[in-house]
Amino acid sequence: MLALITAAVFAFLALMHFYWAAGGGSGKNAAVPEIDGVPAFKTSFKRARGSKFARMDTLLYSPLCLALGAALAVLAAS
Repeated sequence: MLALITAAVFAFLALMHFYWAAGGGSGKNAAVPEIDGVPAFKTSFKRARGSKFARMDTLLYSPLCLALGAALAVLAAS
């Protein structure tokens, strides 16, 4: 059961990252800390698409979350 829950969390996180990478904005405000109702910093996650982090996020980090989630789902089902 724990593996299934973990898989679901990883899959959800991967899907959120793909959504944000595609330009979606919903949920971003909950990911940034606020001080007196003002964001502590301005996110620019995929606006700087040429950065190393942006490339790694597209090529590795998001797919890794999805793959880990899928692997845990397979393990949980067996």
